[in-house]
Amino acid sequence: MKVKKQDVISFFREIVIVIIGILIALSINNWNENRNNEIFIDKALFAIEEEIKLNKTDVNRIVQRHKETIDSVAMHLNNDKMSLRQIIEKSGGFQIAELKNIGIRFFISNKAELIDYEIISSLSEIEFLSEAVKMKTERLLNYLYDNMEGTNESAKYKFVIYLTDVVESENGLLDLYDNFLNKKKKPAYNKVQNGK
Repeated sequence: MKVKKQDVISFFREIVIVIIGILIALSINNWNENRNNEIFIDKALFAIEEEIKLNKTDVNRIVQRHKETIDSVAMHLNNDKMSLRQIIEKSGGFQIAELKNIGIRFFISNKAELIDYEIISSLSEIEFLSEAVKMKTERLLNYLYDNMEGTNESAKYKFVIYLTDVVESENGLLDLYDNFLNKKKKPAYNKVQNGK
C-alpha cells in the first residue's frame, strides 16, 4: 500500500494543529493561574496590612500603659506599705496587647511559595516576635499573680525588669510593623515559579 505525499502532509498538518491547540490551552491556563495567584496575594497582603495596622495601634497604646506602670512601680519601689497590686490598681490597672496573626499564619502556611522572599521573611519575623511577646507577657503575669501582695523592693524591682523586657519586645514588634508597612511598594508576587 502506497502512502501518498498529500496524505502525509495532511497528517502532519493535523498534528501541528493539535499541538498548537494544546500549547494555546496551556498558555491560557498558565495566564489564568498567574492572574488568580496575583489576585489572591493582593487580597491576602491587604488583609495582613490591615491586621498589622490594628496590632500596631493596640501595641502603641499598651506600650504607653506599660511605661506608665513601670514609672508608677519605680516611684513606689521603696514604699513597703504599698503592694504591687495596690500600685497597679492606682495606676489604672494592667493591660496586655491582643496580637492577631491569623492572616499571617494563614498566608505563610498556604501560598508562601508565591510571595517574594523579603515579605515572607518580614512576616515570619513579625510572627516570631509576636510569640516572644506573648511568652514574656505570660511569664510576667505568672510572676505578678504569685507576688501581687509583695511590698518589698525586690518583688517590685523584679516586676519592673519583667515588664521592661516585655516593653522592649513590644517596641521591637512596632519597628517590624513599621518596616513592613513602610517598605516601598514593589511587586510582591514571585513570578519566578514553576520553573519560569
